[in-house]
Amino acid sequence: MDAIELDLHLSKDGALAVMHDADVDRTTDGTGPIAGKTLAELRELDAGQGERIPVFEGCWTPSPPRCRRRSRTWRRPARWRR
Repeated sequence: MDAIELDLHLSKDGALAVMHDADVDRTTDGTGPIAGKTLAELRELDAGQGERIPVFEGCWTPSPPRCRRRSRTWRRPARWRR
């Protein structure tokens, strides 16, 4: 594997949640934006069959030297935020 891509969103208290959507509505039993919830609140949500929303710190391990790492931060324009 040469590279991986993850979609990350900041929680209310600064944790990085690994999720494609900015809201939890479609993939969990909760509602609302990730940015409006604390890590503890996100960990309470069921993402299906007892699975929880993963956080970046729990899924990242140092990669081999030949694996390319690149990060990019993207913020939704203010007019898109709720």
